[in-house]
Amino acid sequence: MLCPCRALAQQDDGDIGQYVQKLQQGITKTEKLALLQKLATELAPISPAEAIEYASNGLSIAQEQRNAQAEAVFYLQLGIANYYGETIGKSAQHLQKVTQMKEALPALQVQAWQYLALCARHEDDKRLTNKYLDNAHREAEKLGDKNLLAQNALFRAESENSAQALPHYQNALALYEATRNEIGYAKTAQALGDFYTEQMNNPLTALYYYQKALSIADRLSEKRILTNTLNAMGYVYLHRQQDARMALRYYFQTFVIAQEYDFIQNGSKLAQALKGINVCYQQLART
Repeated sequence: MLCPCRALAQQDDGDIGQYVQKLQQGITKTEKLALLQKLATELAPISPAEAIEYASNGLSIAQEQRNAQAEAVFYLQLGIANYYGETIGKSAQHLQKVTQMKEALPALQVQAWQYLALCARHEDDKRLTNKYLDNAHREAEKLGDKNLLAQNALFRAESENSAQALPHYQNALALYEATRNEIGYAKTAQALGDFYTEQMNNPLTALYYYQKALSIADRLSEKRILTNTLNAMGYVYLHRQQDARMALRYYFQTFVIAQEYDFIQNGSKLAQALKGINVCYQQLART
């Protein structure tokens, strides 16, 4: 199962349509490169094939301009998109290229090491997973970048799938709090909720972290985090707390937001919410 890596994406899906519209306007190649990078970044976890197309277009322009730094950016995007598309061999090839490019910015190389770790984890290679995460941590420390260190802690946590993951999640939360990165904090809190639900079978602590994520996402109008978290809370109340009435409340909120907010993930979130609502009504009808 692929790691969702919730800490990476920073924009809401509503921006994707705006980026596509701007791309169709008369813009310079430099502006086009920036938009292609944003599109590849945002689409990778939810539509890998489209992300690969945008990253490939960006790479072609960068090569045409002999812009090695931009090439490194799009090799990274191709690596990430192929990872999410589960073409792990291609992903690793692109990511290795980034780590070997002298022109690649250090922050890009950190991210390349992190995704190489996920590729290794996908192949159940614990030794390589730890080696790549160690490389990423070392380079992030050299940069003194707490956001990259937090991101690395989250990657390491999600590579553990056991109680050993907990200190890494907590480290990521502390680092995101120190840098006031609220989106990173919210996504890590959501990940902790999933961890306590799936790995620790502790629904009360899961709900505590989901509520933290929900409060931030609601204040920042981060609809992707909102729908993910609301659905997760609905699941916990329905399946772990056996409270169909509370679950229904959260599934309904997901349904309303997903309907009102037109983004790519709507279909899956609507389907999850509708399925949850149906089960809730079935349970309530039997009481």
